[in-house]
Amino acid sequence: MNKTKMLVVAASLVLLPGLLCAAEWECEPDVEVQCTIKSCSVAEDQGIIPIGLSFDSHGTFSLCAYSGCWEGKGKVVSVLPFLVIKLRNVDWSDPSQRVEGREDVLIAFDAKDHVVMVKAGSISMPMRCEKVPRSKDGA
Repeated sequence: MNKTKMLVVAASLVLLPGLLCAAEWECEPDVEVQCTIKSCSVAEDQGIIPIGLSFDSHGTFSLCAYSGCWEGKGKVVSVLPFLVIKLRNVDWSDPSQRVEGREDVLIAFDAKDHVVMVKAGSISMPMRCEKVPRSKDGA
């Protein structure tokens, strides 16, 4: 077996457990950041920040902010060194905003320091994440 084939087999064996059993993460920000084409700003009132993200290594995510959520199963475009998930035209769950609530969502996660960068609409922010513990029955 040549070196390339051996590397592919070794990488498959390392990544296989993660592919079979998705790691799940829940994330929250320390600051709220909003960006437009002209500038980015940090919200002044940094009390409770009504934004949260949950996602898994298979690409399923829920990004909630204020009155609704963007939810879906995105395409996993990278696993190493960052888990990167993207999905275009994700519907906003607030029924009063149909087409206007659709946004492209990008999630880039670094498992080393448990930090994710998320982009959806004007939300452009880092968040701290914690791994969701697995129950003994696998649920």
